[in-house]
Amino acid sequence: MKKFHYITACLAAAAVSAGCAKTAEEATNASTKMYLDAWTGANYPSATVSSKGLYILEDQVVGSGDQWNSDNGFAKVLFTETDMEGKIYDTTDEDLAKIAGLYSNNVTFGPRIWLISEGSYGVYAGLEDALNGMRVGGTRKVLVPSWLMTYKRYSSDKDYYSKQSSATNTIYTISLLDQCSNVYDWEVEDVEAFVEEHMHGVDSTYYGGDESGLKYGFYYDRVSVPEKWADYEMPSDTVVYINYTGRLLSGKVFDTTIAQTAKEHGIYSQSKDYSPVQINIKEDYNNITMTASESSLITGFKAALKMMHPYEHGNAAFISTLGYGYSGSGSSIRPFTPISFEITLVDKP
Repeated sequence: MKKFHYITACLAAAAVSAGCAKTAEEATNASTKMYLDAWTGANYPSATVSSKGLYILEDQVVGSGDQWNSDNGFAKVLFTETDMEGKIYDTTDEDLAKIAGLYSNNVTFGPRIWLISEGSYGVYAGLEDALNGMRVGGTRKVLVPSWLMTYKRYSSDKDYYSKQSSATNTIYTISLLDQCSNVYDWEVEDVEAFVEEHMHGVDSTYYGGDESGLKYGFYYDRVSVPEKWADYEMPSDTVVYINYTGRLLSGKVFDTTIAQTAKEHGIYSQSKDYSPVQINIKEDYNNITMTASESSLITGFKAALKMMHPYEHGNAAFISTLGYGYSGSGSSIRPFTPISFEITLVDKP
């Protein structure tokens, strides 16, 4: 009862304070801040507040690695997102997702990479603020107020507080696993480890512009090809058919043309036609398309197709620059995720 009366009293004070505010936005945030001050005072009396208004509820694990460097553009994290009553909205923890009813075979769990930047592919300003003072290996619980649940960045801390937001106040528990200034260093390391285990003796081939600074990132393993077709170069404007299976480097299947494979990995859909798909080969691999409607393809997939001979079976692995990049694809391919494809050229169905 004491907690309830304490929060109720503060809400009453908030109403008075809000009436004196200069703008509707400030009035709204003044009321919210008074409520959050009361809530944290009752539930996390040792909480601290950043200059932007982020509530650092507790540092559950301090961490022994390097302190977060704001000059780095990428953070590798685990996290759980909840409302103030503890309802889970999102989590990287597979077991916790099952308990919360959020689990699906089409969702990839485990570490995620945050782009620390303004814009819809970056993270909320409050999450960037949450990393300040953390060390690698540390875990921090924060309450992100509504005005910091924004992808925008302002020059003044006061500017965040003055903006009205339709977002909700949200609690995050964040574990900082690593940080870097060039995310592709992580990706190349992961792909090369995958190649060493699954694609022995294969060298990297890079497809792209030198301005990216990337030296590695695409690997292709010619598993088998009939001898009669080994030296055959497929002409331009040729239509071929393939079966393929797309995987994360962990082995998780995210797409396939093979019904049995889809069933084995729990991603089968009755609405999908599981059969070889048409590929339209062009002289420039960048112009290769899929199906009669000439659907576009990711660069790494096109590069692998250009290297193949009739009836060849091959495996390709590549970094996200040649795949789904900073946006990812749905909840199965997260941003900055290297992927692999197993491809076989087959007869027309």
